[in-house]
This record gives sequence, C-alpha cells and structure tokens, in this order.
Amino acid sequence: MGASHPLYQRLNRILDDKKFDEYVETICEDFYAGEVGRPGLSPGIYFRLLMVGYFEGIDSERRIAWRASDSLSIRSFVRIALDESVPDHSTISRTRRLMDVETHQAVFQWVLAVLAEKGPRSAKHRRPRRHARRRGNHYPSSTFWQNLDSGPTPNLEKVMEGCAVIQDLGAS
Repeated sequence: MGASHPLYQRLNRILDDKKFDEYVETICEDFYAGEVGRPGLSPGIYFRLLMVGYFEGIDSERRIAWRASDSLSIRSFVRIALDESVPDHSTISRTRRLMDVETHQAVFQWVLAVLAEKGPRSAKHRRPRRHARRRGNHYPSSTFWQNLDSGPTPNLEKVMEGCAVIQDLGAS
C-alpha cells in the first residue's frame, strides 16, 4: 500500500527494525487459543490500532475502528489491505478485555524504549511545536489510558514524551 502519513511510515520502519510483531506475538501467546475456534485479532494489528488511538487522541474503540476503515494512511500503518475488512470495535474491545493490564503496559514500555533509543532530533533540526499541546494533535487521551482497565495507569508523561519523539521522527 503506497499511501501513508510520514509519521506512520517512520514508526512502522522503526517497529519493523525491532521486530515488533514477533515481540507482541510472543508476549501475547498465552491469551490466544491454538487451533480452536475463529482466529483472533493479531496482536500486531491490535496494538497498532491502540497506537492510532493514542496518537490521534481517539478514546473510543468504535472511533478507532471507524478511523482505520476511513483512512488509507491508517490502513497502511496497521497493515490492513484494501480488500480486508477492518476489525469491528467489538473485536478490539474483546481483545482488550482478554489481555491483562501488565501486558498492555509491557508492550507500550517496549515501544517507548525503542523510541528512546532513536532519541529526538537535535534542537536545531526540530520544527517549532506551537500547537503540539492541543488535544488530538498526536498526544494520547488520558481517558483512553484509563479505559484499558481499572488497574494502574501508565505514566502519561513518558507516553507524551514518546509521542513527541515519534512526532519528531515523522518530520524527518
């Protein structure tokens, strides 16, 4: 798929280099049945859908599913071909409920660590970020984090720093 936002293209390159899909398949294997029943939502697709929610300030699984079905850029990032249907919001929700909070936190801490390795670009190469603090401009919604489960929520400061790094990398 050719159409994609530079931010998502860059993030996919970083995730591919670090074998993100293999990592999440391994960490989530206990939550998936072997050959019994209908295949579940792939962990790589599931966590990329959640990232879309964080980066675009979407705090509803229904809206994440709608956004993914409506955008070629998001489809490309999530790795859903045009002839494939986007997972329904109920599938996203069911997958979220089946996985524990610790697994979600482990995956996102891993992503943030990978992004920290890349580091932000030097200040002289950065574009001014006048509007970066507005809700919906590549920062996660705290409501969505809290909806992951009633358990402890991740450190939002670290998440926002990670999103800023991704935003900087997307500009390069």
